[in-house]
Amino acid sequence: MSIANIHLLQGIKIGGALIGQISNASANTAMQMLLMRQAGVVNRTLTAMHSQNPIITFDSSLLSTVIDEFGESGNDESAGNVDLQFQKVVEYGTRVAVASAGHEFFRVAASMGVMDRLSVSQGSLAQASCRLAIAYDGSNEPIVPTTGAINGTYEGEQPYSLGAVQVNGVTLTGVTGWEVDFGIELIQASADGDPWNTFLAVRSISPVVTIDGIDASWMRTYGLDGTALDGVNGVKLFARKKQQDGTNATGSGSAVSVLALNGLLTVSQITGDDDSSASQLVIYPRALTEIATYFTMSSAATHP
Repeated sequence: MSIANIHLLQGIKIGGALIGQISNASANTAMQMLLMRQAGVVNRTLTAMHSQNPIITFDSSLLSTVIDEFGESGNDESAGNVDLQFQKVVEYGTRVAVASAGHEFFRVAASMGVMDRLSVSQGSLAQASCRLAIAYDGSNEPIVPTTGAINGTYEGEQPYSLGAVQVNGVTLTGVTGWEVDFGIELIQASADGDPWNTFLAVRSISPVVTIDGIDASWMRTYGLDGTALDGVNGVKLFARKKQQDGTNATGSGSAVSVLALNGLLTVSQITGDDDSSASQLVIYPRALTEIATYFTMSSAATHP
C-alpha cells in the first residue's frame, strides 16, 4: 500500500504572526488513563480517559518575535486561535502552496504562551524554548485537528548568534555561551468533573542566568562568595543578529538584549585539563518589589 500523505512542520501561527525558524515542535496529548480490572479477574475490563493536560512545546530561533509575544512572564493567547501548522508535501515534487487546502493544523482556542529558556552558545544560533499550556474553553476540545490553507504572515529570517555579555558595566571576555532560565511555574487547575484544565495563571517566577566561558580569572574577579549586581548596569546579555549576505549586523536593531539590574552573581565552578579551562557564572536576579519585573528585554537593541 502506498503512502497517502506526508506533512512537514511549517510554523506556529499566534495572532497574526507566523513563528517560523522552528527546529522542533511537539503537540503532546498527555492523557492520563483509567485502567481497571475486577478483583479475581486477570484481564483488564475497563479503559477510559481519566484526565488530560495537553501541551505544545517548540524551539525557535525567531528571537525578536518570541520575546515580543511572550515576554518574561508569559502571555494570554486566548484572544485568537493558535495553530501548529504542518505543510503538505507534493509527491514527486516539493510542497503544496501555502494558500492551497490540504495542510494539517492543530488548533488551540485557549492557551497561555511561556518562554521557558533563552540560550545561545559559540558557533550556534540562539534559541528560545517555549510552551503553550492549554485550557478547555467550555466548547472546543483543547486541541482540535483541522485542515485548510496556511495562516499567518511570515516574519522573515531572524538568525542571532552569541553577542557581548556585560557585568556591572564591564564587558566579559572569553564568553562561550549564556542561558536565561525564566523559571516560570504555572497554575493549571480543573474542577467540576472537567477532564481538562479550565484555569491557567502564573504561580511563580524564579529565573536563573548562566554564563559559560574559558576565563579562569572570573573567580578572582567576582570572589568565592560572589558579587552583587550594582542596580545601575547589572548583567546585560546580547544575541547578535546575522546580516543578510554578510556577517554581524550593526547599529539599531542589530541585537536582542536581556538586562537584569539587581541580584547576586556567583562563580559556580572552574574546571580544566591540559588543553583548556572552563568557568561558569550563575546569577540569581532579584525583583525590587513583589510586582516588579526581573528583566528588561529588547527585541531591537544596539549591540555594543
